[in-house]
Amino acid sequence: MSNAAPSADLRSPSPNSSSPTICENEVECTKPALVTCHHCPKRLCLKHVLEHNEINIVRTYSLSDEINCLTHLLSKLDCQQSVDNARKHLDTWKENILADIENTYQHYSKEIDELQTELNQRVDIFKDSQKSKMSILQTQLAALQKVGEISQHVTNDFLCF
Repeated sequence: MSNAAPSADLRSPSPNSSSPTICENEVECTKPALVTCHHCPKRLCLKHVLEHNEINIVRTYSLSDEINCLTHLLSKLDCQQSVDNARKHLDTWKENILADIENTYQHYSKEIDELQTELNQRVDIFKDSQKSKMSILQTQLAALQKVGEISQHVTNDFLCF
């Protein structure tokens, strides 16, 4: 399961160079490169190709573990749970808003009832006051009408003589 499947590519030095190809490892190495890695274009000596393969094997196991973890996470991924959770939050919000609306309605409804009671009391007081004034006016009007009848009788009496 190695990504660095080395090939025994025993390249001969290029016709333009007089020395054999040396190992292209990260750490300086003067040994001749005997193998070319297939996954990266490095030419390595036997010792470094073995180290290179070990590193790549560890990397592949690590990547395999990561893939397995992601596969497991993906298998657990459930949109329905997210939708249900969002719906639950929305329903809770709705209940809170409706409760606030109901509380506000009850508050102002009570205030209207109190204002209606106060208004009815004031109207009753006003009606009583007006009835009292009208009663006095009716009494005065009746008295004036009697005076008017008397004066009319007196005038008629004067005219008859």
